[in-house]
Amino acid sequence: MGSLLDTGTIRNTATGTVNARTADGETTSTVQSANVLDGLVTATVIKATAHATKNADGTFTFTGDASFATLSVAGFPKIGVDVATNTKLDVGVGTLYLNRVIRDANSIEVRAIELVLDNGDRIQVAVAHASAH
Repeated sequence: MGSLLDTGTIRNTATGTVNARTADGETTSTVQSANVLDGLVTATVIKATAHATKNADGTFTFTGDASFATLSVAGFPKIGVDVATNTKLDVGVGTLYLNRVIRDANSIEVRAIELVLDNGDRIQVAVAHASAH
């Protein structure tokens, strides 16, 4: 097996505010380029964004998604930059998730690219997580 992952510049950000009744937070992860498993997945300007808000009435709002300038998956010519949330593909060596959004009662996590190899190992590119309590 060749290279597992090659990336360009990575930039992560986090912002948030909290007061007596509300909370708001957002994280982003931007990766300029990625090449997973020697071309199995290639992409440019990969960005994951996760946003969590605790509203004044005690309710929570969670939003998030991933975006790509370019995206290519070997063997899947119809996959492009407008990939649906929680796209799941069997790629022979494991399961590939694109624009994976995982929510629970107090948080959201967005994984732009996640490859779960058959041996259980994971390769993740551009992951953002936000929570509100």
